[in-house]
Amino acid sequence: MTKKYDYIIIGQGITGSALAWKLYYSNKKFLILDSENKNTASKAALGIYNPITGRRKALTWNVNELFENLERFYLNVEKEIRVKILFKKKYL
Repeated sequence: MTKKYDYIIIGQGITGSALAWKLYYSNKKFLILDSENKNTASKAALGIYNPITGRRKALTWNVNELFENLERFYLNVEKEIRVKILFKKKYL
């Protein structure tokens, strides 16, 4: 029997994981292919995001809308997996 997928995701870093959740919420069938490598940028960054980017240390474009969507997304995933994954921290 052949399985049919709507999407194949190559790599399960932060982007591949977020895409997988979006597809899951859209009732799409997907397959994730990921290496067994333990030393990846996504594992080191652990999904950290902040509003300041670039050499000029300026606010990220559309930061308010972006962060509202990020927070809503992570809170929805937390509900689904029943594990706290969003930890807000203040920084200087």
